[in-house]
Amino acid sequence: MLKMYLARERGGGEAAFWEAGWALQALEDMVASYALHPLCAPLARLVPRRDWVLDGGCGLGALAVYLARRGYRVIGVDFALGALRVLRAAAPGVPACAGRVDALPLAAGSVAAYYSGGVIEHFEEGPAAALREAHRVLQPGGLFLVVVPDLSPLRQWLYPGSRQVLCDGARPVAAFERVAAPGRTPAPEPGLRFFQYLYHRQELRGWLQAAGFQVLWDRGYGVQWALMELPAVQALGRRLRGPILEAAIDYWDRVPQAPWAQEPLLPPRLPGPAARLLRRWLTLEDDRLLLLGGALRLWQQVASNLRLYVCQRPAWRA
Repeated sequence: MLKMYLARERGGGEAAFWEAGWALQALEDMVASYALHPLCAPLARLVPRRDWVLDGGCGLGALAVYLARRGYRVIGVDFALGALRVLRAAAPGVPACAGRVDALPLAAGSVAAYYSGGVIEHFEEGPAAALREAHRVLQPGGLFLVVVPDLSPLRQWLYPGSRQVLCDGARPVAAFERVAAPGRTPAPEPGLRFFQYLYHRQELRGWLQAAGFQVLWDRGYGVQWALMELPAVQALGRRLRGPILEAAIDYWDRVPQAPWAQEPLLPPRLPGPAARLLRRWLTLEDDRLLLLGGALRLWQQVASNLRLYVCQRPAWRA
């Protein structure tokens, strides 16, 4: 696994870190962005519509609102109180409560499915406590859908060796450190704070199985954003559709969550049919497209930004 640090005053496990970023976002823009998210279609197929679904670590609640407007029964939980106030004001019909995903304020076996999107990687001590809680609150046979940053072959190539520090001039702005196991360790440079882990698929599978889950399948997503870690692809994106990132390091936690910013490699002036085809292939990652689908599946194995793990809490045995 890779341990990642950013030049921030607070770490990725602190509520104030997220509150500062979310203060720059509009909830409705974030909700609209889900229509262009590559995980939108698979999540809609997997999440039960009639039973309660937990969005653990919901933040402003963009996904919870998106699903609730489509008839799903969703509960949001987060430790950032300011974010929950925004969610309650914008969507009073979506139940939302304060709490941590490693100590959920829910009864055992109370939800049929649990979505965890970009949460458990921010625990510097590792994901074990959060995974145990997920197992506890799920009904027997319930689904656990967990998304984390993927340590893909592309990222293993981009960040070789035991440690790599990225600088803006002489100032360190990010660092990647290869570690054998999670744990609290000193930052590699002054001014850097722990942000997240990037998990190799076999590593996270091991954590999930140790928590009592059966891993049904996993798959990488987000190819175009993974490719945006390459400076040449960032430059191509600026030429094709204009700048999205103010600085290269903004890729990690300052990407605007608005529809216009979700397609870094889709030229805005493409003819309608070409734009729809490219969106279906590159943005929504529909692998049913003839010929293009096979190429997409290959890229998802090599260069994925996120990986979705579909797990199940085993049903009680007779």
